[in-house]
Amino acid sequence: MWIKLGIAVHLIGVLSSIILYLIGVSGGFFRYLGPDIAFHLYLGGMVLGVLFVLVGLVDTLKNGSSPRTILLLLALIPCSNFVYLLIEGYKYPMINDVSTDLEHPPSYVATVKLPENEGQSFTFPLEFKKEIESFYPDLEVMVFPQMSVDDAHIKAVEIVNGLSNWEITANQIGGQETIIEGTVTSGVFGFVDDFVIRIRKPKSSPGAVVDMRSRSRMGKGDFGQNAEHIREFKGLMQ
Repeated sequence: MWIKLGIAVHLIGVLSSIILYLIGVSGGFFRYLGPDIAFHLYLGGMVLGVLFVLVGLVDTLKNGSSPRTILLLLALIPCSNFVYLLIEGYKYPMINDVSTDLEHPPSYVATVKLPENEGQSFTFPLEFKKEIESFYPDLEVMVFPQMSVDDAHIKAVEIVNGLSNWEITANQIGGQETIIEGTVTSGVFGFVDDFVIRIRKPKSSPGAVVDMRSRSRMGKGDFGQNAEHIREFKGLMQ
């Protein structure tokens, strides 16, 4: 009786793990759940998967192959995803705001006023500077000697409009600098990152200087996504 009860509990646990995992992924992808709820369901499913994989391993080592062994294989689906995320997470710094100009990062203007950003601080965290220099040394100021500020602005707008899940929310042409603000929405969970592109004329030479900053609205770490946004834009600007 106790063995059957144990298998039943394990079955319920494993199925709950897989259901939470799948609801989180599908809820985020099809946007019927908010990104925060979808991700936490996904995370909860993975954690449960890890727990029941450990229970299954202990049972298999003690009692040999049993019906729990099959359940163990099922729990490996969310568990392996959790392990993968842990390994990937160690490759990136625990930061969520990245800029090409670390001395005078581009400032958000219109983005700060969006209702969904109410209460958020858009001050660039100076403590991120060393980690950006260490992990993302390729994210440098973009200098285009043969391109005017107007031409750089036109090209930047064309690039953003041509990228999937990128959207311009503000476009301000000024005397000293031109600012493009917008968002990048992740494909699976719908997480939103805010970006700002600043285009200026060099002080003592012709051409255009372009800087970009990207930050996540949620989470303390971004798994390198903000740096990837800048790399993608930079590669298309070259």
